[in-house]
Amino acid sequence: MNDPAPTLQQLHPLGILASRPLTLILAIALPLYAAVMTWFGWADVSSPFLAITAVVAIAGSCLSLLAWSGPQFAPFPRRGAIVAVAFALAALGIEASAGWTQNQFIRDDWAGPAIGLVLIALAPYRPPAELVVLGAAATGWAALVAVVESPWFVTDVPVPVFVVVLCAPILAMTLGAAAFARSLIRGLEKWRERATAAVSALDTTRTDWIARSVQQGHITTLNQRVVPFFAEVLLSDEVTTETSARARAIADEFRSAMVEEVDRGWLDGVVAQAARGASATSQLAPDVVDDTWRLSRSLGIDARTAIRALLVALFGHPDFVPNSLRITVSPDGTRCRVVLAATVDCSENRLRSELAPYFAVMRILFPDQSVAFAAPALRLKFSYER
Repeated sequence: MNDPAPTLQQLHPLGILASRPLTLILAIALPLYAAVMTWFGWADVSSPFLAITAVVAIAGSCLSLLAWSGPQFAPFPRRGAIVAVAFALAALGIEASAGWTQNQFIRDDWAGPAIGLVLIALAPYRPPAELVVLGAAATGWAALVAVVESPWFVTDVPVPVFVVVLCAPILAMTLGAAAFARSLIRGLEKWRERATAAVSALDTTRTDWIARSVQQGHITTLNQRVVPFFAEVLLSDEVTTETSARARAIADEFRSAMVEEVDRGWLDGVVAQAARGASATSQLAPDVVDDTWRLSRSLGIDARTAIRALLVALFGHPDFVPNSLRITVSPDGTRCRVVLAATVDCSENRLRSELAPYFAVMRILFPDQSVAFAAPALRLKFSYER
């Protein structure tokens, strides 16, 4: 189920996927930072085991970030954020325990800034309000740790000063990450509203243009087939059996063309367009799309764009077999169920790596998406509200 509050990942999935290397860099740099700071502060360590455990805990937080931000788990789940922050909070508590009675200065403790960096890393994936809640919880925990450790600090200042020193990085990074994410989300939402209005206006114009195009096509067919036939009939003195047979053939051809146009849905047009782009129209099976109830018409703009992009990517794949493509759209209660089956004659690793961006975007728009690939058979399933 999607979160009610939008995230940057949901509004701009490709952009966030492209910036995922930054998450990877953080996942590597943060444990190294913790290890280096622990090494330089080794004189304040009373329990080497706990000191090492604290570094392992922050590494666990980074691994959680890295794992849940992968395209196969998109969109980033709430439980992933909770696990990542929980590991970071555990690192803070363990670091304090590792220097119990020997930690003289709070300013060189690394766990506080590490928690803030974890929350910054979560900014593209979780709603700003959730970041604030997690940051508030982390700030409260850090304040408690500072108060408990304060008797052993050598600096002669009031306890609230220690609390501020430890909590300030967490609070500042949390609020900064939330504000930055909220600003981008508002910008993307305004852009989407303008784009939707423009597309709606274009749809109206395009519908009129398509209607005129279809009408012109019918007139062309009439001029090429029907009018010459009527002229021949008028010039002849009699209607023969051959004339009747030609009339039935022309009528059947014209009727079939009109029925095909009526039955042609949005998804049929997308498949035909993708096939033309790959010069594979002649290789398509006659029954590629089974959308008897025309349920694909209820798809939103984002969903249509993602499906179109995936189909274009499939037709552009060198190992894709065009005549194997089958797409079925069927009702399932209040939802529409879509099943895409195709043959892609390559290894699973290659398929998933090359189509990962498309699957990631599809998973964000359709959270129940499942991708099964047993070479060479690809089967993609997802659903959406009517």
